[in-house]
Amino acid sequence: MLPWVHQAAHYKSVSPNKPGEFHDYYHQHHVVGFKAVGSGWYQSGNELIEVRAPYMGLLAAGELDRNGIVGPHDMYWVKFDWDAVRRQPGDRSVGIDWNGQRIRRGHIRHLSEAEVRHVIALFQDILAMARRPDLSSRLRAGARVVDLIALWADVSAAEGGGERAVRIYRNLIEQHASDPSMSLAQIAERVGLSGDHLGALFHKEMNMTPVEYRTRLRLLRARELLVSTARPVREIALEVGFPNASHFTRLFRAAFGLSPRGYARKHAYAFTERAPAAPAARAE
Repeated sequence: MLPWVHQAAHYKSVSPNKPGEFHDYYHQHHVVGFKAVGSGWYQSGNELIEVRAPYMGLLAAGELDRNGIVGPHDMYWVKFDWDAVRRQPGDRSVGIDWNGQRIRRGHIRHLSEAEVRHVIALFQDILAMARRPDLSSRLRAGARVVDLIALWADVSAAEGGGERAVRIYRNLIEQHASDPSMSLAQIAERVGLSGDHLGALFHKEMNMTPVEYRTRLRLLRARELLVSTARPVREIALEVGFPNASHFTRLFRAAFGLSPRGYARKHAYAFTERAPAAPAARAE
């Protein structure tokens, strides 16, 4: 059965949100949306990410829609019913189950310039057809919703190639480096590729594995805290994402040649260091 469109809209405005402020909504129907302009933080279910337009997202009925977008924004959205859309346990992803096929991925999907033109055309078709009362137009509107969701779910083209996928994967690792509840497999799912495939692309591009990169980020953050605060080693280890102080101490000593407390005594001054340098950006 095709999706049934209940409402479609396009609007431009300026968000009333201040940085760090959110407005919460819950929707009776599923929502697929596209934002051409706008940036900030956005939470769908329990999935909180920083977003920059252009992007599209899929939200299952009843999930938390927590909008932290700031400044001007330009958005299209469609509310619809479709039995194929599935909420996931913990709401860190959303899925489609249809004719025995299953797709799971993060709610938000950033778009290339070519995809943006296609998405706008689909939303404009839906806007026109949803206003008409005849069944033929409503069925065509539902078919366009399927086209939108197919684009959202297209993992092979999800980020416009391996290099772009790696950049998004790296950014997400940086955002969640200190969160032990966010696994690399969950982060890869948001990008729309398998963990093994994305890990191979990452290693080729960055000359290190995703685990090594995340560990390095955690160690650099821990080093900042060690020399700028007097907090216990165990507390710092947990804050930056390590499961226990002994594991953290072993990795820290291997990276910097001293124990965490020994390093803090030797370098009793505050400093910061940037994350591992990424390769120079390449033309897309």
